[in-house]
Amino acid sequence: DAGGTQQLGSVFVQDTVAVSDRLTLVLGAHGDSWHSEAKATAYSKTLGSLNPRVSGSYRVADSGVTVRGSVYHGFRAPTLNELYRSFSSGNTQTRPNEALGPERLTGGDAGVMINRGRASARVTGFWNVLDGAITTVTLSSTPQLIVRQRANADTLHAAGIEFEGDLRLPASFS
Repeated sequence: DAGGTQQLGSVFVQDTVAVSDRLTLVLGAHGDSWHSEAKATAYSKTLGSLNPRVSGSYRVADSGVTVRGSVYHGFRAPTLNELYRSFSSGNTQTRPNEALGPERLTGGDAGVMINRGRASARVTGFWNVLDGAITTVTLSSTPQLIVRQRANADTLHAAGIEFEGDLRLPASFS
């Protein structure tokens, strides 16, 4: 018994457009609906979210170099555990929070990929902003008992660079 019910629904559409033999655009959107209802209280919440995504890639002549980028939004509803289930571990008790809101992400990335025969290398930079991140906050702390509760945090920022290399082996190798 989770202490409540949750209903999720989503729709996804995407279209890939080959603008030219070198330029490709991808347009998409993900629509979400979320309804949560507590069993022990009269609390209920219904939300919707539209999360668009636009990405593109451009192949630079016959150089083996491709430049790509994307911008996007995302949505994550709280889980039943985060909303309605308490749990304990040792002397730490974690309480749920039925008033939690969803996490919402806004981000983008850009990168370059170089292909040479069976080898490729890629570098991608990314930037993300997560609003309403679900975390656990400490309400009280004594040597006998630590009480925590799930809560929506303010805003988190994440940025970085990812490096990737790939080597495709001959088909005769296993």
